[in-house]
Amino acid sequence: MKRATFLVLFAVVGTGTVREAAADHRGDQIARATRFGEPSFRPSSGGRSRHHHDCPPRGRFDAPKKYTLALGDSLAFGIQIAQLVDQLNTTGEIDPEAFIGHADYVFDKVKRLRPNARLVNLSCPGESTATFSSGGCPWTTVDGFPLKVDYTGSQESAALAFLQEHRGQVSPILLTIGFNDVYQLGDTPEAMAPRLKQLLRKLRHAAPDAEILINQYYDPFAFFDDSQTGTILAINDAIEAAADAADARVVDPYPAFNLALPQPDTLCALTNICGDFGDIHPTDAGYKKIAQLIWRASDYDRHP
Repeated sequence: MKRATFLVLFAVVGTGTVREAAADHRGDQIARATRFGEPSFRPSSGGRSRHHHDCPPRGRFDAPKKYTLALGDSLAFGIQIAQLVDQLNTTGEIDPEAFIGHADYVFDKVKRLRPNARLVNLSCPGESTATFSSGGCPWTTVDGFPLKVDYTGSQESAALAFLQEHRGQVSPILLTIGFNDVYQLGDTPEAMAPRLKQLLRKLRHAAPDAEILINQYYDPFAFFDDSQTGTILAINDAIEAAADAADARVVDPYPAFNLALPQPDTLCALTNICGDFGDIHPTDAGYKKIAQLIWRASDYDRHP
């Protein structure tokens, strides 16, 4: 299979069911939104795993403030491909607010501490660290789909402008980014790393007191191809190094998704990889699990 020109990413990997459905309903529009392909970067079999989920959280602590800011790719957006296809088949339109992801579940907990808090979600499915900074997220530029918050230009520009306008009022900042650099753009984790470090440096400079939490990734391919694990862990290592440099907190879903027994039952329950569309995005239970991990890493329960 050739690499897809557009993956909703975190992307879609499947068996052709999605393409067949797309051909029957809404044609090219759905096909672009659900296309899958073989990664252009073939992974090494190596990679290290430093699972520190039981260690004390690292990174700057800052209690929730007026605004929770969500940034990144389709995991931050809350994408599930079955829901996306259903919307296009039913109405021909995308309702971005109908997608509920880990940012929404984290914000539910934030509101218990700050009832007047607001969630601002600037994420864009298909975003990489490159498009985050320079613009060109395929969700909007290729497919013309709407975002949860309408803005022009890059996600980075929108985020920095928001932080400037609401200086001292934003915490936490939830970030999920990096997977698309490898599996859509075809870069190596090592090529992605400096872009991520620069991105996080800018966010930290704009929000010196905010708690920044960045997600690492689980391995959705392990259900059918464990050769990808080394690459996933290399991406996660790059994320951890960038987070350390920016005094951000790391959230590691890999143990909960890939190591918790029984397998592959756990991975199938927390992602849609075993469903009809072979969708690597989380299920509702998976998004809730990531939210739990974010909340644990935030340390908010111990610092009300």
